[in-house]
Amino acid sequence: MGFEMVLGVAIGVVMVWLIMSIAVMQVQEWLAGMLKFRAKDLEKAVTQLLTPSQAKQFYEHPLIRGLYKQKSRGRPARPSYIPSDLFAKVALDLVAQAGDPIQILHRKLSELHERLDEQPAVSARAVSGETTAKEALGHLLDDMQMLLSASSLTTLDVEADAGRLAAAAAKQSEKDQQNALDSIQAGLKAFAEAYPKYGEDIRQALRLKDYAENMRTQLTARMPARDVAGMAVVAALAGVGVLSQMDQDQKKLSETMSALFEQAQRYRAQGQLTIQQARAEVEQWFNDSMDRLSGWYKRKMQLIAFLLGLMLAVILNIDSVQLATRLWNDPVLRDSLAAYGVQYGQSVAEVQTQNGEATPSEVVDSLNEQLEALSIPIGWELEPVYNDLEHCKLISFGHDDYFGVPGLDENGNRICIKVNNLPKNTNEWMLKVLGLLLSGAAAAQGAPFWFDILKK
Repeated sequence: MGFEMVLGVAIGVVMVWLIMSIAVMQVQEWLAGMLKFRAKDLEKAVTQLLTPSQAKQFYEHPLIRGLYKQKSRGRPARPSYIPSDLFAKVALDLVAQAGDPIQILHRKLSELHERLDEQPAVSARAVSGETTAKEALGHLLDDMQMLLSASSLTTLDVEADAGRLAAAAAKQSEKDQQNALDSIQAGLKAFAEAYPKYGEDIRQALRLKDYAENMRTQLTARMPARDVAGMAVVAALAGVGVLSQMDQDQKKLSETMSALFEQAQRYRAQGQLTIQQARAEVEQWFNDSMDRLSGWYKRKMQLIAFLLGLMLAVILNIDSVQLATRLWNDPVLRDSLAAYGVQYGQSVAEVQTQNGEATPSEVVDSLNEQLEALSIPIGWELEPVYNDLEHCKLISFGHDDYFGVPGLDENGNRICIKVNNLPKNTNEWMLKVLGLLLSGAAAAQGAPFWFDILKK
């Protein structure tokens, strides 16, 4: 008999915890969708792997923008999941672009052009017939954008079709590209003379461009085979070298990428480092980071689930200690609840799908209805009081004070909503707090956990 009583109490309590867990999961999913927890945490992880500026370029990359979730209104939502192979492709492409001389000039001058929006300046002498620094630099950026349409090879080209590569390379000969770049450099030098205030920015961009060109020349000379894969390696390693010359965040990324390339050097094809293996190393780097992010995200959601469970327990007065005591002393309620628990365990899959898109208030109402239908002793006993309103206190200090919430009835008369089933002494308060904490902790375990327990 004793074992059956214990089992009946356990089934009843576990069933209540299961219903609470389902409600918490629904509210949690609603919050995660509204606040975009997964997408924001993924963005933080990508920023830590790359740098803030590189992460911005990463999310603006066409391959990543293809993962954006389109909304009926507002801006598209950033992805909450990025495949590791796609991350590796885009990350290596960004590193290669960091070492592309044309990309360097375009990026640096674009940053300067944005600053000119707030600091317009009039030239000391005309440059290409323009009168402001912003207009003159804008024309040079337009010329550079045209040159970028025939920019050099990046790591993404490794998987391209050979015929398509040949057609792309034929767009503009290397000599024509160099002539166009020389023309742009001459325009930049004239700009620096006409606008001395921005001369140092121009000279710094040109120095970084020259450094990238020298690195590419040296790497190409040491490359055993100058095929598509070999030139992709040159582009990526040149980008690593250029990043090492920039700020501390960029240096950190440079050191990481350099280490990954060194790890990949043991894999060679005909004496040449393969970009595919370097990409595999980047994929593993990303996967390791995602494993850490997954563990952190689970702990974060576990804490949120506990807080939500505790809130539900307090709002509905779901006291696990009080519930277990009532079930132990009431055999009729215990037996009926145990029988319902078996039936509930068989149909819980259907219950889990209810209110999948419900708001938190709807979930609380649904939870309250389910528990009240079982005659489970939960909830606060509220009584409207019209007299002795001066002793109605949210925090009671006096001997005659009682806990209540002042308000108005439907006729506009002052009343106090008195709570009758509050603990009366310290021991009762300690048991109440313990019961509410147990309910919150149980709800945080998740519905699948309690479902498995209930089935057993």
